[in-house]
Amino acid sequence: MPLIYITGPSGAGKSTLALKLREEGFITYDGDEELCKWIIGVIGEEAEYPKDPEKRSSDWQNHHKFLMSEEMIKAIAEEPDDKTIFILGHSPNDLELADKYFDKVICLEISENTMIERVTSRTNNEYGHSPDQQAIMRKWFKPTLDRYRNYGAEMIDAEQDVDKVIKAVIRFSKNNFDDWLKAKHSKISTPSELVDTYVQKAVGSPVSKASRIVIGQINEVYDVTTLDNRSFIVRISRQDDPRFEAERWALDACRKVGVPTPKVLLVAKALVNNDSITFCIEEKLPGRPLDELFKDTKSKAELDSIIKQIGKVLSRIHEVKIDGFGYLQPDGTDWDIPFSKIMLDLIEKEDELLKVFDKFRIPQSKVKESLALLVENTDLYKYETPSLVHGDFGPPHILVNDGSITGIIDMQDCSGNHPVFDFVHWETTYGRDIPLQKLIDSYSNKTLFDESFDPLFNLVLLRHCMWMLIVRVEQDNPHDIDNLSRGIDRALKFLSNRN
Repeated sequence: MPLIYITGPSGAGKSTLALKLREEGFITYDGDEELCKWIIGVIGEEAEYPKDPEKRSSDWQNHHKFLMSEEMIKAIAEEPDDKTIFILGHSPNDLELADKYFDKVICLEISENTMIERVTSRTNNEYGHSPDQQAIMRKWFKPTLDRYRNYGAEMIDAEQDVDKVIKAVIRFSKNNFDDWLKAKHSKISTPSELVDTYVQKAVGSPVSKASRIVIGQINEVYDVTTLDNRSFIVRISRQDDPRFEAERWALDACRKVGVPTPKVLLVAKALVNNDSITFCIEEKLPGRPLDELFKDTKSKAELDSIIKQIGKVLSRIHEVKIDGFGYLQPDGTDWDIPFSKIMLDLIEKEDELLKVFDKFRIPQSKVKESLALLVENTDLYKYETPSLVHGDFGPPHILVNDGSITGIIDMQDCSGNHPVFDFVHWETTYGRDIPLQKLIDSYSNKTLFDESFDPLFNLVLLRHCMWMLIVRVEQDNPHDIDNLSRGIDRALKFLSNRN
């Protein structure tokens, strides 16, 4: 279970942030109120904090410590849960506990003047109102920030709007996923000689440089430069059916309607230690992934320009019509099944869902409620004109350069389906970075957003989140469970009110 510690000086906004995180559905603990105690320094016994300023003299302060309970932190860390938990507080022994129990330490940073201004004006906490408390706060202000900075905590500007602080906190928390991903990728590696062999088969020139890219959960990926100074992307899958041929068809179809996509130059199978792998070698398009712009404060104007183009590009992808529903076959055809079969494919997985919900400590009653709502709304499944759906449309797979979209990549999950599927995936995976409404505003085909869009969106959201919980178990991936759980709650609330 990811355990994230958020700290900072008084007035940094820890209590406000805790409240906001709870509203978002996260589990939070107020360290100061729930996990810390005043302790008599030498004896180690618990003490009461004097309300009378005259009784908390400098001598009292020197003989008492406000410490976080290791016993309580240990109990939280050992809870059989895969959900992210946030602990917010500040104590002298917190970094000793961090090495043992916390997956990440985040420090909220403010100025000394902001600290005093906030603590003297707040009404939910009297600490900092009296002169003796302010003197202590000023004395320890700089050492406190230096202590966390020197430890290597992620520093966040807490003077900005609280919603921006929350986004930054969640983004830093996702770095735990990056560590998990690196560990997963470290277990797979294709011999460089074999990579070189298949690159030569594809482009007729040997590799002069190959850099490993840790991205995605499925493929081993390399950024390759050949001896004749051309650049390519090599993806290697260990799946029985990596769907590279279907992806090639989808990328070609998108280019025909004006969407910039890479040409796939080779799809071929090989053996590594008697295990079958599949190579996919494609052009490397210019630009960098859109999500890299989020970290570049100098690129705000460029980011604003790109956001206005995203929906138009997605709308063009959806212009490609598919003959059937489901994952594309290698020749671009689909399966002769109705849309309703896709929307109701979880009905037969009720027992598996009950186990998954129990594992992630989500009330099992929501399984039956969710499946019932999917069945009750079959009037919305009379859709007979499937479009090409990207399947993983989002910032990591949108290449940008000089204010323009230069490439759409990674369509392994392409399918024939209702366009709403791409909107649901965006909302659950990337909606915090770029709100879904921005995508809708720039989407060309406004007829999609009729009276059926919102209810169908929530039905697809419900199905998507439940499927992703199953996938998390299959991949032994404990991340983003809170987000999926919130998606289920959001859909249930909307659909229950509609019915």
